[in-house]
Amino acid sequence: MNKPTSLPKNHSSEADAKSTNVDRRSLHRLYDSHEGKVSDKWSIYLNEYGRIFSKYRNRPVRVLEIGIQNGGSLEIWGKYFPRAKVIIGCDINQNCGQLTFRKKKISVVVGDANTDEVEKRIIGRSDAFDIIIDDGSHRSSDIVRSFARYFSHLADGGTFVIEDLHTSYWKDFEGGIYDPLSSMSFFKRLLDLINHEHWGLDRSRTEALAAFADGYGVAFDEHSLASIHSVEFLNSLCVVTKRPSQENILGRRHISGKIAAVEQNMLHLEGTALSAVGQAENPWSLKSTTMEEEIVRNRELIERQAEAIETLTRDLAGSQAQVQAGAYALQMANADLQATGKQLKKANTDLQAMGTELEKTNAALVARSEDIAALKHEIELIRGSRMWRYGSFVRMLTSLSSKATLFSGRTVSLHALHEAQLNSHRLTLTGNRYLAKIWSALSQSRLKTADKRSQDRSIAQDSKATMGIYLDVDFYRNNYADLAHMSDEHLRDHFVKHGAQEGRLGARISLREHFLAEVKSNRSILEIGPFCNPQVTGEHVRYFDVLDSQQLVARAEQIGYPIKAVPQIHYTSAEGDLSAVSDTFAAAISCHCIEHQPDLIRHLQQVANVLDDGGKYYVIVPDKRYCFDHFIPESTIADILDAHFSKRGTHRLASVIEHRALTVHNDCVRHWQGDHGIPLQSSEIVNRVRTAIGEYEQADGGYVDVHAWQFTPEGFLRDIQALYELGYSPLRPSRVHATPRNRNEFTAILSR
Repeated sequence: MNKPTSLPKNHSSEADAKSTNVDRRSLHRLYDSHEGKVSDKWSIYLNEYGRIFSKYRNRPVRVLEIGIQNGGSLEIWGKYFPRAKVIIGCDINQNCGQLTFRKKKISVVVGDANTDEVEKRIIGRSDAFDIIIDDGSHRSSDIVRSFARYFSHLADGGTFVIEDLHTSYWKDFEGGIYDPLSSMSFFKRLLDLINHEHWGLDRSRTEALAAFADGYGVAFDEHSLASIHSVEFLNSLCVVTKRPSQENILGRRHISGKIAAVEQNMLHLEGTALSAVGQAENPWSLKSTTMEEEIVRNRELIERQAEAIETLTRDLAGSQAQVQAGAYALQMANADLQATGKQLKKANTDLQAMGTELEKTNAALVARSEDIAALKHEIELIRGSRMWRYGSFVRMLTSLSSKATLFSGRTVSLHALHEAQLNSHRLTLTGNRYLAKIWSALSQSRLKTADKRSQDRSIAQDSKATMGIYLDVDFYRNNYADLAHMSDEHLRDHFVKHGAQEGRLGARISLREHFLAEVKSNRSILEIGPFCNPQVTGEHVRYFDVLDSQQLVARAEQIGYPIKAVPQIHYTSAEGDLSAVSDTFAAAISCHCIEHQPDLIRHLQQVANVLDDGGKYYVIVPDKRYCFDHFIPESTIADILDAHFSKRGTHRLASVIEHRALTVHNDCVRHWQGDHGIPLQSSEIVNRVRTAIGEYEQADGGYVDVHAWQFTPEGFLRDIQALYELGYSPLRPSRVHATPRNRNEFTAILSR
């Protein structure tokens, strides 16, 4: 590419003055009187262009304007520069190809000026320009690219003008007042290039523009950058002039005069050049990365750290909740331990009393056994006497004299002897009646033991029935090496009989973290009861709670939760009535909430009303087997229907008593290990029941924070499916997942 040529040096202003057809009106007046194609310029542009372009007015200038809209500015430039050699306009709008002009020196190139093909077409019409005006898209990226591409085509002595730089402060135009890569930041950096010789660094001008080059995919020419003579800023305008690089340096020092009464050392500086002091150690000098790159990098680091802090804050809130739950569990365990100590002490006293009573009973039994043995001996002596045998025989003959023929071949004597033996047997049984009673008690005890064993076997068989708990066969096989050899059918059978009871993962989504990841993928979400620790966040999430945001903040301060974790509540109902939600959503989620609903059916119906067709209700539910509800019976479909038909709006007294008096520790790991704690004894239960009744009466029909329902994954699936088939719930169970080992909750998805 040839070096851009400047205006002819032999071109004189006298020649300009000789022209008789030159329109000498100001640019402002030319715009005011213009009646051709429409042109749009701000007033300050017209005022300043008269000053900036006056030296070119009657010269054979070459003008390039990027962004022409209706083409009116090209017509006005044709009037303002009557001796112009060529005036080229470029616009990406295809309709500009229909523009025509009376003057042949005016032409239009249609296309993106920042492409090689369009640049080639423009340079094909003029290899250099004296004036270049950028009035294009006004986006920072396009402005920087246009300067990098066309400044090298500006002739020495030429002027490059960039219009409408107010957009550099707007986000929609890739800008901002402190945006390090905005167009204004770029032209400010050009000021540093003008003073390159004073940097005190062995660094090129192009290195100072590295962030812009990388950010916008352009390359800058060192020689071209060295030809920047001045950078002038006006309101929304930047004017860059170009001269040969040797005219842009500071030059030699000139000293005039002979009297140096104050500073005598000045005289010998004549003709010297300024030598910059090395700035390699200056922290504010140009380093391996530019300031723009450091700003972007540090801002990204700050954003990542802010996200990490937010995540840690949520985790801390969760940990604090676990600590509080642990403290409560410890308190309950200490109470249980004290109660157990009292019971053990009482049991020892009772055992000692029983030991004394047993000794007395044994002594009486020994004495009675001796009496019985003595009586037996006497009876044997009597029966063995000859007199007793004959007398018995004679009495029998006397009583049976008229019935001797009834004994079918038996002699009368033999029958009488048989009757005597029977009488002897009856006597023996009479003497041992108390032994029969003991035998009966032992038999009943054995029967009860057998019944309990049969019941335990039944419970064990029931616990193996997973009733359609969701299983991802491929995940199950890949996650457990000991199952890799099994077929799909055998894997399902193994999960039903063993895997679910062992706490093996049937699917990745069984874990809360993966479950929540699927929830977040929905386009709109309603979280029910987020309290102070929402499960999902984002602009597409709305929150419903029985407390408003201000009440939640007060509650968070009361229990020691971070206030920053409290979400903005969008819908509130003190009664938990979801009819307060005015919108519908693709998904809803609740965590440890569904078990608190007094009327479960009404809750499911209201959730369905706030879901779009095909919407999903994601629930996280405590598994009663591995939490403090362990000894409380599992809820049944009959319980759920009874609550609905009773129009239950608050918890039953029974639920309050169960929650306060029958719960145990909440350590899920201990539960999985079979350590469920010890149920309370009668004395301790009385105290807790009394407390529960007081709490229920104090609420006076209001809400009490207790569990209304106790579920396992199998029971939950069974009950929700039954409600759906009976027509009481619009939500059907889509997937219910088994409880993972060492956790006390399971997840489920209900579909509308």
